[in-house]
Amino acid sequence: STAAVSAVLNPIDVVKTRRQVGIPRTAIQEALVAWREKGAWRGLWRPGLTASLVREMLYSGCTKGLYPLARDLVPPTDAEPGLGHRAAAAAL
Repeated sequence: STAAVSAVLNPIDVVKTRRQVGIPRTAIQEALVAWREKGAWRGLWRPGLTASLVREMLYSGCTKGLYPLARDLVPPTDAEPGLGHRAAAAAL
């Protein structure tokens, strides 16, 4: 699901990155220029899409897959882990 969201929001990352390299246009102007020059797919969605999807799959897979292990490394003294224990496990 995070990869799908990343794919949908990829044009925002594309515009942000293009503005960070020093293109002196507003975000709206940059999006319109990219759309006119290369079209919606090649100008806004395709650049960086593979990197965004791989990043999200690795990040989500690691965090969701490793959280149970980290949660078990931070055992509470009582029976039910509290918010502090869960936060510590998420921080690992």
